[in-house]
Order: sequence, then structure tokens, then C-alpha cells
Amino acid sequence: IIFIQNSKYLEKIDFGYGKDQLLIIGIQDEIEYRKLKSAIASYSVIKEIGTTEHALGQSTYTHPVTFNSLEYNVRHIQFGENYFQTMNFNFVGGQPIDLNRASEWNRIVVNEQFVKMLQIQEDPIGKGVKVFGSTYRIVGVIENIIDKVTKAEDPEAMVFYPSVPEKWREVIVRTDANDLIETNHLLESTWKELFPTKPYVSRYQEDIVLGGMKQINRNLKNIFVFLTVLGGLLSIAGIYSLASLGVARRRKEIGIRKALGASVQRVAKTLNKEFGLILLVAVLLGSFGGYFAVSLLLDMVYPDHVPVGAGTITVAAAVIGICGLLTPTIIIVKAARANPVNALRND
Repeated sequence: IIFIQNSKYLEKIDFGYGKDQLLIIGIQDEIEYRKLKSAIASYSVIKEIGTTEHALGQSTYTHPVTFNSLEYNVRHIQFGENYFQTMNFNFVGGQPIDLNRASEWNRIVVNEQFVKMLQIQEDPIGKGVKVFGSTYRIVGVIENIIDKVTKAEDPEAMVFYPSVPEKWREVIVRTDANDLIETNHLLESTWKELFPTKPYVSRYQEDIVLGGMKQINRNLKNIFVFLTVLGGLLSIAGIYSLASLGVARRRKEIGIRKALGASVQRVAKTLNKEFGLILLVAVLLGSFGGYFAVSLLLDMVYPDHVPVGAGTITVAAAVIGICGLLTPTIIIVKAARANPVNALRND
């Protein structure tokens, strides 16, 4: 139950932009970008088209920048034409960089965590930051975004600055989430017409930032489903054996109680007490053990995950308890409904 909940939780993490609306297409140079952009610009399903050297979650990197003679490690993203409009980041200050204007090439955009890390108390717009020895001026501040789901717990400081056209390696296409698959097929057909000898390489942005965790969560979920089914079957088999032995040992007692007028419900309740006590202890131990074990595993695998709630533990315990009680009850009721004469005949 927890890993099913966690899978849904990961998909609902707010990355700071519409990750489920973006398609990333690999290119070799600016020429391929220009040709593809020209060919698909009129497609109604496409909202924005841009390009970049580094794709979020895939090729960003960490490197120091210098501010007021101090160095800070931040994540670098070098972008191309129409990048911010396509990614649709939320600006909290300043504005995007327009690469069509030469004066914009020595400008940078940062995120809120960048401003916080550098302890810039006043308005950051216009402040100078050294990147690889060159001074860039901050022209915009965006809300914190998540580069990868593995870094979802704590926001990273990020700096965005222009990349020369020769290094543009990704085309970014934004569309409605419902049209994403259709758009990918459409772009693949267009690509094959434009570049028949070159392979079409595309990835959904959501798969880039969630792909690894989705697979890990799926594997863990399958493992726990298997262990749950196997453990349940073994437990039921054990309880069935205990119940069978218990009923066989107390067959004459059941016959006497029936002969003295005890009802089937009364006999079943009396004999079920010992199994109920065993199951109660098992459920309590299993609930506490499961809580700490699953919490520890989640902390080890996921930086940000769904909490293990009391409601989930209660539901799991109730299901196990009901299954455990039904097994001996069936055997006991069957014995209680039998003719007591058969049990007492030897006496």
C-alpha cells in the first residue's frame, strides 16, 4: 500500500514547471534546430519551441561561481533560443534573456535558492556574478525548480546563462499534456522527412526527471507484492494447520458443548479466542515492525517520499487480521456443525 501511494506521490511533486508538457528532441547543431523549427512552427498542438545545451535532469552540472570574492557551488544550465518561454518558468523578479539582442549575452537568470545562498539582501537584479572568470549581470529570478526527483527534498541554487548556437543539443517542445504523445509521433514523422538518414531521438521531460525513480518504485512494489502474497499464504497455511490440530484435540469438548445446548456461534467464539490472541499479538508486532522498516527503506531510497501514515497501517493490519481469523473460523464452524454423537460415540 505504501509503495503504491509513494508512486502516485512522486508523480504529483511540483517541479516548478510543467514537466508533463515538455518533449526533448536530440539534435547535432543549430542547422537541425532551424530546419525542425521552421517545419513544425505551424502545428496547432505546439505551444512553444526552444533549444538548449543542457536539459534539466539530464545534462546540468555543478560548478563554482564567485560573488563578493566568495565561491559558491551552484548548478549550471546553458540555454539557447526561446528557452524560458518554452520551459514556462515562473519569474518572481526581472525578465527572461532575449538572445536576439547582443547585449543580453552577458546576462544570467538565477533562482530563489541562488539569491538565498549568496545572501543577497537587496534587489538581486543588476548584481554581478563571475561565471568561469567572466562577469554576468542578473536580469531575472525564477521560482525554485527541481532538476531531478532525487534532489526534490532541498532546492538547489541554479544559474542560467546563454550557450553559443554551435553547442545547442536539445530542442524543447511544449504542448498540452494530453497532446504530448500525439505531438511526439507527429514530430517523428516530420523528422524522418527532414533528416531521413538520421535517427529520431526524443524523451519526455517527465521520464527524464522521474524515470529512474519510477523504475525503482515499480521494482520495490513488485517485490513487496510478492512477499505479501507469499507471506500471507504461508501464514494462512500455518493457521490452518494449528486450527485443524486444535479442533482435532478438542473434538470431544465440542461434542459435549453441543450436547449441552451450546450454539454453533458460541462454540466458534470460544475456540477462536486463542487464535484471536495470536493474531492480535502478530498484528501489533507486524504493524510496529513494518512502520519502522518501511520508513527506513523509504528514507534510504527516496529523498522525498510519502509518510507512512497510521491509516495505512490500520488498513493493512485489518486486512491481515480478517484473513487470519477467517481461516480457523471456517474449520471451527465446520466442526461445531457436526453431529455431537459422532464425537462422543467412543465415550
